[in-house]
Amino acid sequence: MKTTVQVTKRALVQRINRKLPSGRRLVSARGAKEIESFGNFYIATTHSKGIELHEKNVDLQAYGRKIGVLEDWEVLANAG
Repeated sequence: MKTTVQVTKRALVQRINRKLPSGRRLVSARGAKEIESFGNFYIATTHSKGIELHEKNVDLQAYGRKIGVLEDWEVLANAG
C-alpha cells in the first residue's frame, strides 16, 4: 500500500513561488475574462509598464512535480 500525503493548493502555490526565479510569480486568475485568457493559474512578472506573461494554463500538480517542489508521494488536495 502506497502512502500519499495531501498538499493544499495554497501550500503548493507558495512552494512554486519560492522556487521561481526572482520577480516571477504564480498568479491565480481573477474573473472570467482573465481565466479565459490565461487559465486558472499563470506565471508572470509584474513591471511598472505592465505584466510580462511567461506561461499560461499552469497545472499546479504537474508544474510542481516538474520543478521539484511536489514529491511522488504527495498529491494536491481536493478543494472540496
